[in-house]
Amino acid sequence: MTNDSTLVTENKGLFSPISQLFFEFYDDGDALLEQLKGNSDVQCIVGKQGLSFGEAQQPGLFAYADGVDTMQFLLSF
Repeated sequence: MTNDSTLVTENKGLFSPISQLFFEFYDDGDALLEQLKGNSDVQCIVGKQGLSFGEAQQPGLFAYADGVDTMQFLLSF
């Protein structure tokens, strides 16, 4: 499927090339959630059972990127 600018492809990959959008079908939402939580490449999950929409790019004060306390890292120099 295409819309002249984006190619939409059924693919289980997490990362799609530029101008492509991957999707997949699933039957069990809970199993999908556990699969995503167990994948270290997934930084956060947005939706009813995760972060609210709009919060993914507004981390809290103690939500460290990749688990690294940036201030503690900088103070170690």
